Amino acid sequence: MNLQDKVAVVTGGASGLGRAATQLLVDAGAQGVIFDMNARAGQQAVDEVGATSARYMQLDATNGPCLERARE
Repeated sequence: MNLQDKVAVVTGGASGLGRAATQLLVDAGAQGVIFDMNARAGQQAVDEVGATSARYMQLDATNGPCLERARE
């Protein structure tokens, strides 16, 4: 899978299956955007994946207006 020049948004991407998905997507060439409520885990995920390949945004993915603001 080649995801060069693509952006992958992973909700719950700071831990568990979301974290694993983030790593797989970044390994395939995507830029990862991690949405998660846990700021410490989100920053740790970025540190492990690499700040040039991923970034973290703290937000509640069940909150529609919050997601709309993140999209902008």
